Amino acid sequence: MRVVTLAAAIFFATSWLGCYSLPPDSANPFPIHEWVFGSIQVKTTGINPRGYATQVRFIALTNTQTHERYRMQINSDSDVIFLKLPVGDYSVDRVQFNEGPFLGEAHVHFAFHVSLGKTTYLGNWQFELETPRTIRQVRIYLSEGDPTVIKEVAAIVVSDQPPIETVVPKPQSFVTRVYSVAPYPKIKYFYRR
Repeated sequence: MRVVTLAAAIFFATSWLGCYSLPPDSANPFPIHEWVFGSIQVKTTGINPRGYATQVRFIALTNTQTHERYRMQINSDSDVIFLKLPVGDYSVDRVQFNEGPFLGEAHVHFAFHVSLGKTTYLGNWQFELETPRTIRQVRIYLSEGDPTVIKEVAAIVVSDQPPIETVVPKPQSFVTRVYSVAPYPKIKYFYRR
């Protein structure tokens, strides 16, 4: 009986410790997160017949080392992007726009790095969408922006002030197509039976 109890105790202790121990080659399960922020400007070039202001809904990005996906939600009132991300290299994959119920999405590819112990400023992102039509394009310009705005935005986003590193993603300007996102738009009339 004593041997069975001792064996059960050893089995329980090893299995309990096994739940919390990590293999020596595994990655850190709790990566360090740092603040990333920037500012955006969106406008439509030409006449916009839809009557709705163009806005960025979200920006999708991927950690190139872990392949985890993240989404930056956009605060349309202040035109500021911010998110706390694990330290590492990132690729921006998609940008989704909306004009009222109309949605459009552009596939992009630009990269940046989040450094340890620093707040990363991604610069000012300008999106210029062509007027709505069958084949529509967006011009994207990435720049450093105004240094006084950087400090003001950093004060809003981050309470404690680690050093700010400006990392403007590359390439700094390019043109890509905007695709319509279905259902287009989300209005009952368009759902035909």
